Formats: sequence, C-alpha cells, structure tokens
Amino acid sequence: MTTQDLYRLLPSVDAIKQKLFACDPAIASLSNERLRSIISAHLDSIRLAIRSGRCTEKDLVDEKIMRPLVRACRKLLSPRLCSVLNGTGVVVHTNMGRSVLCREAQEAVLRAAQGYTNLELNLETGQRGSRYDIVEDELCMATGAEGALVVNNNAAAVLLMLDTFCRDGSVVVSRGELVEIGGSFRIPDVMARSGAKLKEVGTTNRTHLSDYASAIGPDTKALLRVHTSNFRIVGFHSRVSLEELAGLARENQLLLLEDLGSGSLVHCGQSGLPDEPTVQETLAAGADIVTFSGDKVLGGPQAGILVGRKTLIEAMKRNQLTRALRCDKLCLAALEATLRLYRNPDEALLRIPTLAGITRSKEALAEEARALASAITLAKLPCAVTCEPGASRVGGGAFPQYDLPTTLVCLKPYVCSVVTLKNALLATDPPLIGRLENDCFCMDPRTLAACDYPRVVAVLSSALRKRSQLKPSKNGENVWAKTFCMNPRAPGRSTRVPSRKKNADSLLKATGNSWENARLSEKLSVLSKRGLGKPVFPTIRQAIFLSGPFGEKPCLRPVAERFPWARVSRLLRPTRIPRVLIWSSGLFLSRGNFCLARPTIMAVYGNISGLPVLLPCMGCWLRKTARALRSA
Repeated sequence: MTTQDLYRLLPSVDAIKQKLFACDPAIASLSNERLRSIISAHLDSIRLAIRSGRCTEKDLVDEKIMRPLVRACRKLLSPRLCSVLNGTGVVVHTNMGRSVLCREAQEAVLRAAQGYTNLELNLETGQRGSRYDIVEDELCMATGAEGALVVNNNAAAVLLMLDTFCRDGSVVVSRGELVEIGGSFRIPDVMARSGAKLKEVGTTNRTHLSDYASAIGPDTKALLRVHTSNFRIVGFHSRVSLEELAGLARENQLLLLEDLGSGSLVHCGQSGLPDEPTVQETLAAGADIVTFSGDKVLGGPQAGILVGRKTLIEAMKRNQLTRALRCDKLCLAALEATLRLYRNPDEALLRIPTLAGITRSKEALAEEARALASAITLAKLPCAVTCEPGASRVGGGAFPQYDLPTTLVCLKPYVCSVVTLKNALLATDPPLIGRLENDCFCMDPRTLAACDYPRVVAVLSSALRKRSQLKPSKNGENVWAKTFCMNPRAPGRSTRVPSRKKNADSLLKATGNSWENARLSEKLSVLSKRGLGKPVFPTIRQAIFLSGPFGEKPCLRPVAERFPWARVSRLLRPTRIPRVLIWSSGLFLSRGNFCLARPTIMAVYGNISGLPVLLPCMGCWLRKTARALRSA
C-alpha cells in the first residue's frame, strides 16, 4: 500500500469527534477549539509516521487511532490535584501536601467555602475588622505569647520579620545554621530579599557566645537563630543556648529572633522521639519573635505563624508587605479549628492526624499491618505478601535523624518487577505511593488509615491484572496461571489428552488454588505421590506457569533437597531431550542445590520420562522448548 493510500485511510476530524463522544460522553464538555487541536496534533503525528515509513495499514484501525485520543481527553477532564494513598510511612510528606487536616478543620473549611463569612467584619460594631483576630487569641492561648500573626508560609514569616526590623541593618547568624530547605530556598537568600545584611559567626560545627558578641556592631539589628530542621551536626560540635543569646541581646538592646521551622506545641517523647523545644519553651527562654509552620508538626494548613511581643507583632501588621503575604479565609478557618484542639493537649494527640500518626505505637502498627496483609491475601493477588519490621519518618524537616519503629507490608509480585508495579500504581485511581526495600514494594500502615484498605486492595488488583494473564476458573475465582496443552507423550504410552480446562481445574484443585502461599516443594509433593522417577502426571499432559519472585538467592532449595543434582543428571541421560537444553536454560549447581540463574518464569512439565523438568522460559525460548519436548 502506497503512502497516499495510507493518507486516505485517516478519518476526518469531525468523524473522530463523533467517535470520541460515543466512547465517553463527558468529552463533549471540552471546548471545540481544544478538542480540534488535540485531534489535529494526533493526526499530524500519524502523518509523520507514515512519511517515515513507521506506520502501516494495521496501525490505522479505529482502535489504535482512538485509544490515545480518549486517554488524552480524559486526562484533560480529570483534575490535576487528586487524592493519593500514602504508603511511604512519611507522616509530613511535602510532596503529598504535608499534614492531613483533622475532621474539625475539614468541616470548618467547608463552612467557609459554602457562603459568606465574617472574615473582616466586626460583628460587635458592624464595621470593618481584621482577619488576623480570628486566630490570634487561640495562638496566644496555646503559646503564651502576647501577640500573633499568620501569613501564608514560614518563609514568608521570616521575610516579613526581617523586612520589618532588620532592613538596612545586619543580622548575626551562626554559620552552622545557614540551612537550605526544600525547593532550594536558602536562609541567606531570604535575608537578602528582606534588605538585611548577613553576618556569619563561628564555624560549621562550633559557635560560641564570644563569636556573637564580637560580631555585634553599630548597624546590628538582631540576633537570629535558625532551627536546623533538615539536618543535624553530630560529634564534635557546640551551639549557644537560647538563654545565653537572650542575655546577650538584652545587654546590647537587640532583638532575638528564632526560626523554629516545623515548630511544635506538644512534646512527642512518648513515641521515642527526643523532646525538642516547643514554641512555648522558646518564648519562655527569651525569644522576642518565634516563627514556625502551621502545616508540619502542628498539623494544620499551610501557614507561617509569628508569635511574640505585642508591640513587635503590631509593627509587622502595619508593614505593607503583610497584605501580599496574608492568608485567605479557608486557611484561617482550618487553622482556627486545629488550634482549638490544642486547648486539651491530650485530645490533640488523638484527634490531629499528624500527631496521631507520629505517636502511634509499634504494637498497634503491627496489628494494622497484619490486617492489611490479610486483606491483600484474601483478594488472591499474584504476589507474595509478608510483614516485616521497618522504620517510618516524621518528615517535613522534623526529627531528621530519628526513625519511628513500624511494621511494613511487603509485596513481591509474581507477574512483574517491583519497579514495574511501583510505576503502574502511579496511574491508578487513586495513585498508591509506597517505597522499594529489599526488592519488595513496601507499604507502611502509619500513613494509611483502616478505611483506606479496600482502596489499597482495589488499586493493587487493578495494577496487577494489567500485568498478568488472568483466567477465571469455573467457580468464578481468579486463577493466576496460564495453561496450554503440550501433549508430550511418554515412550510406549498412548493416552488421550484431556481438555485444557479439565487440566487446569485438576491441577488447581490439587494445589488448593493457592500458588502464592504454598512452597514449591509442597506443590510437587502433592502432585507426585510416588516420588522421582515415576510418572508425576499419569494422565495430564499440561504445563502450569508460575510467576514468582525469583531473585539472586537459590529459589529451588526445597526441591533440591528431594531431587539432588546427581540424580537429576542421571535420570536425564536416557531421555532424548538434549542436556544442553536444560543447562542453557539458566539452571546451575550451587552448594549441591538445583538453582535458577536469574529471575524468570517457572514452568512445570509433567510425564517426561517420569521426570518433572523445571526450566525457565522467556518469549520465543518457550516455543523452542515446547517443540523440543514434543519431539522428545
């Protein structure tokens, strides 16, 4: 077929539009211009493939033309921001929106979004009010500060603080505290934007009070301490205490500013974490202004919070930069609802998801891991499921060097690699994010609620079904095996070959329909009552493919204990199957065991001179093996 003939096979834009509407009526909601541009771009790519000779008549069928178009249109219709199942064990995961809002905060956001609010309306006077009054009282009550102010994030809080009090002046900071946080935002760059001049003191690992004192000059406006949230210096190091810096600041009539990063209002010592200074303790130690995030350990929405002396807070409210950095009504509603829970700290530890996730006991996590593993096992998915001890992280720059003990649910798929499974789960609805450890896809119940387990099983099933050859059995259960009739007749035997379905049902019944839970040696012992050298499948000429997590470790050790290599080699001699066929298939001798050389697909062949020959098959190698077995 010529190039011009292939061009004529391309459907028109209008014809494709009608087919798209028939495939999914929701596509009609896209604008005509947007839809035509998508179709035209796709047709242009097909024409380019025709000109380069990469497109044939088989590639121009409706199914192959429409499938990518339907996928592209549905992607445009779906929201970019979607919910994600977090199985990583990182409680405050920056890439996934950090803290999960508590139920009270969710309800407050819904109320604020549904109608008008008194955001800047004083209900006592009926006049214009201040949006900062909504959360200021709660913040002062929770931290013991005289005043409080909320902006859109902690970097904005630091910028506003330095711009208000340190513009055209110098700020003394320890060299070991010049941190860089996520997204390549650096404290020196934030200070430069504010107009303040950075004056570094000390060394990376050791800074003394004398270093601060010698750096104070006529243009010095403040002493700044920055919490090294993303890293820790261990070993030979020292840091000046906040009380000592407060005394030095008062002697020189300077401000003492503290950036706590992911500041906390409660101690998390019961979870095994060290008791880092809370916002209340930092203010009590002498800091004039403390800044911290609202969406990290606090467990609220994204916000930057400033607390401290009343006169200083009022000065920052009058700064013109405050309007550019202010929060909206949804953020303030969620923050107020979260702060209300801190009226009872014990209640906050239970009802704020971030704090509850950090402080969950390892015994409770082990029980939840077993529940999730049981749910996956009952779904009969083609994967090995185990529960292994592991570690979680707080995340968000908090407690970077401390692990939280947990129990991981580890999956080793039979039908694909763990990397393939991880990538496939990114495309499910909702996506499931886990982590890879020890050649397994691991999920941490610390960041998965019990109500998420059905969705976890559903997305795992969806991802694994696309990677497997699924055949439903007679009773409707999923059989993760692919069967085909080989019919290798034994010498001198003439037996009728049963049907393919009967073979599969017989073998699955013999093994209890549970490939992933039984050891391979146990399956063979069930099927082979008479032992090696006797017909294993006296009437069945069948091959069952088992997809398994065959890694570098010998995976046939249980079989090798019953079938030593010397005996296997001796029994192969009278057969007409070339020995090189067995040797080149990836089998080798290791410590007297019959082992596999690489991860592959196992096949169990029956009634070949009475010997169950186990060998890996991939692609065309399987067809070559089948022909060799038939000729034998």
